[in-house]
Amino acid sequence: MDISSIEYVVFQHIMKRGTGKIIEENDNYLLIFDSVSEGYYLACVDHESGMKILDKYITKDWKLLMVTEPERKMPAEKFRVYEAKETLVNEAMKAVGASLGKKAAGKYDFNGPMECYQFAFINADGEDEAGKLLSEMAEDEANEMTEEEGDLLSVRVADENDFSMLSANYNLISKEELKDLVMQGNILLGYDEDRLVGFIGQHHEGSMGLLYIFPEYRKKGYGSRLEQVMIKKIRKTGFIPYCHVITDNKASIRLQKGLGLVQTKKTVSWMWR
Repeated sequence: MDISSIEYVVFQHIMKRGTGKIIEENDNYLLIFDSVSEGYYLACVDHESGMKILDKYITKDWKLLMVTEPERKMPAEKFRVYEAKETLVNEAMKAVGASLGKKAAGKYDFNGPMECYQFAFINADGEDEAGKLLSEMAEDEANEMTEEEGDLLSVRVADENDFSMLSANYNLISKEELKDLVMQGNILLGYDEDRLVGFIGQHHEGSMGLLYIFPEYRKKGYGSRLEQVMIKKIRKTGFIPYCHVITDNKASIRLQKGLGLVQTKKTVSWMWR
């Protein structure tokens, strides 16, 4: 299966860093295992292909599964109704039927699924050229990200002494995973002078996340600044910065678009045990 499109940036990231093992691949699907996240990742052209490959390999030992959702096409008569009402895309898509993630979670007894929009920091004209990071203009903007208003925010890498503070304020992942990310240097702390305003991280599979701003510092632009720093950090390593946003998280969606990230056409669904 061709994964050169930015729709499959997760697969590109895992395979490029050398931690992905292909379990099976053909023109209709790709299933890989990532040794860092200890998760399984599936891309497929349709629901039938996806469920077929999962039936073949899935076991009770699988703790984490991500699927890239195949395109779901809405009948023309339903599309006209939702278009007339200016309904949000994710609400409209519910009318099409269950996602692959919902089918897999129900059949194989996973928690979730958590369906997310995917955003990537690339040249908007190069969605089908995942090897290209940015146009010259976009690259100039990225280089300026941490220079503008640089006196407003400084960062440092979190260490084991910061774990108690991090775990007390962020509970969307397990404490074990959080500790792993700290030990790997994947969490950044943001400071306004000597005041800790928040933190951001990079998940095991490579996506940006864990963004948290302390309540007293919210709506001051610190979240945007922290993500800008993370984008530049990831780009320096030669990877494409990307993130996953739950489909109803309007604030985070606005943040990603405001930072110039491109929303991919396909969603991804996460499930876990």
